[in-house]
Order: sequence, then structure tokens, then C-alpha cells
Amino acid sequence: MATNQVIKFITHMLAIILCAIGLVLSANLTAQAQTHEQDKRVEHITLRIAVASSFTPILARLANDFSQQHKVTIETISASSGTLYQQIVYGAPFDLFLSADDLRPEKLAEQQLISPESLATYAQGQLVLFGLSQKPLDYAFLANYRGRIAIANPKTAPYGKAAMQVIESLAIGEQLTLITGQNVAQTYQQVITQGVPIGLVSLGQLMINKQSGYVIPQRLYQPILQKMVIPKQSKQPQLAREFQQFLLSEQTQRQLTQLGFTAVSAQGDD
Repeated sequence: MATNQVIKFITHMLAIILCAIGLVLSANLTAQAQTHEQDKRVEHITLRIAVASSFTPILARLANDFSQQHKVTIETISASSGTLYQQIVYGAPFDLFLSADDLRPEKLAEQQLISPESLATYAQGQLVLFGLSQKPLDYAFLANYRGRIAIANPKTAPYGKAAMQVIESLAIGEQLTLITGQNVAQTYQQVITQGVPIGLVSLGQLMINKQSGYVIPQRLYQPILQKMVIPKQSKQPQLAREFQQFLLSEQTQRQLTQLGFTAVSAQGDD
């Protein structure tokens, strides 16, 4: 009888031990599953940036470093600044807006459609005359040119607006046939494919594509101050602020200078 009691005791203890082991294994598996789910969530964080077409190739080069450092995916939505502005007004879910001008971001601020204190200048653009002709492109060439010239839509694209200011400053409108693209990226394509002999585009576009052109004197057009804001409907406002700081950092500003932009002070505009 004593032997039976010992066997029962041992069996009972083994059951307890096995149950404990099962609970530990279950807890470990649950913890691993939770960690895996957390890792998946981290991997799927996406920062949606609405960016002016002139700055899109520049952003593509810069954003890779930020994406790797923060382990996030950066999704870019490219169009003219005016088009993106309208989309934000109607509630498009962008986390950050990089305009090619100061007008649209400032209008969004006036309409209280941005995150507080997110308005800042991130670059100053430069306008260039670009063409594949063998003739040297310079001031005299533009002032005396007669024929077709490609520009971005001056109503929605800041570089198109600047192009019109140059044409008006030189009083050459009557001798030109304007070929208007939706944005400055389209204008660049019109020239590079030789659909139009020459065009007024962004210096940044030429630098990123290893092309050259005639840099238009600043006195012929108003400064192209490129500002950014975090729309009120941003789903990643903190990450968007970190990206703003990244753009305004000394290292990134040096890169922008090398890519055809004038560096700016890392100060907000609010």
C-alpha cells in the first residue's frame, strides 16, 4: 500500500512539473509572437510625403538615409505644389508637405490646416535655362531667342511662376511660343526628349541628372523659397517632425547645396 502511495505521489508531482513546463513554453511562445507582431508593426510604419515634382528626385536620394536610420518606409506623392495644396485642403492623408514655394504652405497655415509650428523653409531653388542645342546657353541667347520654350504651369508650379517672371523681366513674351507642362518635371522631359528646344527648369533637376544649363540671374525673378508643413491630418506627426529636422540638419543642407539649392537657416517660420 505504501508503494502505491509513493507511485501516486510521484505521478502527481510529474503532472505538476509537466504542467509548469507547459505554462512556461506557452508564455515564451506568446512573448515571441507578440515581439514578432511588434516587429511587423515597426517594419510597416510609413511616412507619406507630398513633394513638389521639382524636388522629387532630390528627395529620393536624401530619404534613403532617413529610412534606414528610422526603419520606416517613405512613400512619396509627387505633383505640382498647387495640386498638392488642393489635395491637402480636401483632406488628403499626407504626413508632410514639401512645397516648391512659400505661398501654399503659408496659405495652409493661415487656414489652420497644419500642425502648430511646423512651417519652415527647407531650401531655396534656382532657375536654369536648359537645352540640348549645340549653341551656348547664356543671357544673350535667352534675350534674343525666338521660338518655342517649355515652362511649367505658372498657376500651379512655382518654377513656372518664376519662369514667367523672367520672361516678363526680359520683355520677350511676344517672341516666344510657350509650351506649358503640368509641372517642372514634365517640362524637363519635354526638353530632354527634344520635344521642345529649350526650357526653364530647376537647377536641382539638372544636377541630379548630371546635366548643365545657364543659371538665370536671381534679379530676374523672385526668390524661390521652398517651405514645408505637417498637415493637420498627418498620421505620423512626430516622425514628420523628425524628418523636418533631418532636412534642416547641417549635413543635409550641405547635400542640398551640392544638388543645386541654396542652403537655409535651420529655423522655423512661425
